[in-house]
Amino acid sequence: MSRTVLSAAPPRAGVAPRTPAATLRAAFENTGSTRWMMQTIKHHGLDARHGWRLELELLGDRVRGAWQSTEAALAQGLVDLIDTDWISIARARAGGLPLCAVAPYGTILGGLVAARGCGICGLDDLRRRRIGVVRRLDKNWALLRAACAGRHGFDLQASAIVVESGSKTQLRDDLRRGLVDAAVLHWQLIPQVLASGEFTEILDLADLPTELGADRAPTSFFACHDSLCTERPRLVQAFAASLADAVALLRDDADAWLAAVIGAGAAGHAAAPQVVRALRRKWLRRVCGWGGGNRAADLERLLETIVARCGADAAGLERMPPGTFMRDCGWRNP
Repeated sequence: MSRTVLSAAPPRAGVAPRTPAATLRAAFENTGSTRWMMQTIKHHGLDARHGWRLELELLGDRVRGAWQSTEAALAQGLVDLIDTDWISIARARAGGLPLCAVAPYGTILGGLVAARGCGICGLDDLRRRRIGVVRRLDKNWALLRAACAGRHGFDLQASAIVVESGSKTQLRDDLRRGLVDAAVLHWQLIPQVLASGEFTEILDLADLPTELGADRAPTSFFACHDSLCTERPRLVQAFAASLADAVALLRDDADAWLAAVIGAGAAGHAAAPQVVRALRRKWLRRVCGWGGGNRAADLERLLETIVARCGADAAGLERMPPGTFMRDCGWRNP
């Protein structure tokens, strides 16, 4: 498992060390947009402002078995905090891993992308086509299946040829090489794929929660073990406060946002202004546009809709386990 650790700089010579702040070990995928917010927290000292210290690890995006790399790190006790979707949190909890959603990340959903001229113009054209996904137990795939069932009355899993890549970046490459007819891509990768003019986005999956009755509720969260919530609730609350500060800064300051994107290793975006603009529009919509408020009931109904239309296999569970969401977590829209 590829791992990069980003730690705070050592104190300058002649400066008396302070009492060590509480440390939160967090792991995120090195290709994910979560890194932009974490780099902003570190660069602007937003963790120190709220009395804690962020220790950040960056992992690969490869899925191994039932776990993403960050989920495996949390399950093994290597880190304290990750980000993942509400279905994965609920599935882990139902399987005995006491995961809890402590702060919303946003409506982090991808898009259905296909080659221009391939004959795929809408969901009804997906029958008998090769559809690429990272894995079948994926929130994007579950929502797409539910949408196909609701709009056209068929289960996409049974009606299409499903190709699992096990990696977001591998899936992008499979689409570019023509190994699949369409792919459910991670949202951050879509603007660059579309820039060539060879592909088109058939559906932005961020539209689906509203269509399925959840009114654009956040679908992804920062998550930790129950024990961290009960034993160190102030640390969790301090993280949520720093996160809100970082998102507000990136929302209001386009230059700070671009600096975070480039600093995270996405320097290629700077050479394509149209890609940068599209990327920022998608980010603002997902992270800053889900409306705030406590939406746990909406997410429970959304899971119920998926299960009712596609069966429990679509999500890997039938219902949300109690305790999936931390009480009084940072639900507010930054």
